[in-house]
Amino acid sequence: APESSLARMITWCVEEFGLGPGVCAADRLGLDLEMAMGVLAECERERAPLCILGTTASLGALFARIDESGKRFRLAAGSRVMDTGGAKGQAVPMEPAEVIRGCVERLGVGPAMVINEYGMTELCSQLYDATPFNSADAGEPGRRAKIAPAWLRCAAVDPVTLRPVGEGRYGLLRFFDLANVGSVSCVLTEDVGRVENGRVYLAGRAAMADIRGCALGIEQFQAYRCAVAGGELG
Repeated sequence: APESSLARMITWCVEEFGLGPGVCAADRLGLDLEMAMGVLAECERERAPLCILGTTASLGALFARIDESGKRFRLAAGSRVMDTGGAKGQAVPMEPAEVIRGCVERLGVGPAMVINEYGMTELCSQLYDATPFNSADAGEPGRRAKIAPAWLRCAAVDPVTLRPVGEGRYGLLRFFDLANVGSVSCVLTEDVGRVENGRVYLAGRAAMADIRGCALGIEQFQAYRCAVAGGELG
């Protein structure tokens, strides 16, 4: 959604680090997959590195469109992908390994350059996958760790006592973020995970927890577009 914290963050990244104005292949009615396909084709043709930022659900939709076209892109060296949101908003949820494989097979982007972001509106800081691109220690084979900035303190806590459960044990994830200067510093989530050496390993949502996140916007976009196409909205 254009008003989401994720969209705002991406806009700041483009303004600070982008070589041009960037292209947004989504609006309030949904994803513009044809625009995305056009950008991919142009960057492949010009051998221009491309940075793709979006939700995991939007990548799933892009992969489906690429499969439908029969095309396989080979983006230039230096291209990278950042996805966020996980399974939320996906008709058929993709596991992290499937996202990485999809980027390798359909976009030609190497595994180390496919990095998942973990964050939330309530935190000013984010955590990112550790890969050989950004870390000397990429974590366990088959399960990536999330790297936190130095000012973000992470802990797994007991859901009843809210006390830390100890190194390497699973609990509800709690974050103390010094970047939250204009809000509460400590946020308790309903995400389950463990913390080892300051790195976070996600396990999923707690039982009965509500589904939350910017990625739900993709599902809402598609439902709205279908309603408009079907004449359900005046």
